[in-house]
Amino acid sequence: MNRVAEEIKQARIKAGLSEKELAKKCGLAVSYIIQVESGKKIVKEEIAEKILTACGKELSFVKVEKEPEPEPVKVVVEQVKAPTKSVSPNAQWSDALAGVIRNYPILRGKKVVGEEQLVIAGKKFDGFHPDDIVFFEAMEDDKNFRLLNRDVMMVGITESVVNNQPYLIEYYGKQMVRRLRKENNKGLVIIPGLNGGSQESVSQNDIKVIGRILKVSFKI
Repeated sequence: MNRVAEEIKQARIKAGLSEKELAKKCGLAVSYIIQVESGKKIVKEEIAEKILTACGKELSFVKVEKEPEPEPVKVVVEQVKAPTKSVSPNAQWSDALAGVIRNYPILRGKKVVGEEQLVIAGKKFDGFHPDDIVFFEAMEDDKNFRLLNRDVMMVGITESVVNNQPYLIEYYGKQMVRRLRKENNKGLVIIPGLNGGSQESVSQNDIKVIGRILKVSFKI
């Protein structure tokens, strides 16, 4: 505890005030008074005078310790020499970025209509390896899935079915989005049906499951 802290504490005790009462008289927080008296807080001269005055004591003989000023930070500037030879890192950077960012073609049916960039960095997407990801453009509006023509779907290529998940399927050459559910007889329930109406059951051989839809980038 420093000398100022001791003076303040003794003045408060002599005045018969609690920390809370003193804080209220000074308009300060109780926690601040406690920190000052314990020496954990370096108090400014004008604040010390305010506290001691509230205790009925003068500050004339008390010299308040000032907070030490921080030492100036030395900034060391390192001069870097310009390379004497021209550097052509494009190929190296491309190889490095190939493991982080990948460009995927966007397919509309079997035609490439654009490109989608995806940050992969060695991770999987909902269990799918980056090599099994394909982007497709929706070929029609579909109110059941709030899809608009040309919305871009991120699809994980698989023939296995997880119940009640949306899939991109092909039926007699036409691509469509439907929810699928497996049946015990190795058939599939298609929700909504192939023609957009109520659900219907089909043999898995009647349709081609392209993959599960993982994400949709909706057209603005």
